[in-house]
Amino acid sequence: MLKTALEKILSLQPRWSNKNTPEMKERGRLIREAIQPGMENLTGNIDWVVEGDFLVEASDGIGNKARVPWVRIYNPFRSPKTTQG
Repeated sequence: MLKTALEKILSLQPRWSNKNTPEMKERGRLIREAIQPGMENLTGNIDWVVEGDFLVEASDGIGNKARVPWVRIYNPFRSPKTTQG
């Protein structure tokens, strides 16, 4: 599922727009509904990760669409914000 979602996101990238076009709506849906949950599942299956140690956050932009969507896996105590840690 992650691989398929990533492939689809990459196929949508050449049609990037900062507007909420149908392609960008689909990219955002994939980020929120496939990539973020998929990464959460991965972190839950790593032996050395204690449940709650790491969280997953993802975005394709707030308001205008970001050129590059992102996902971060982070420890909230070490990196409470995307700009800190």
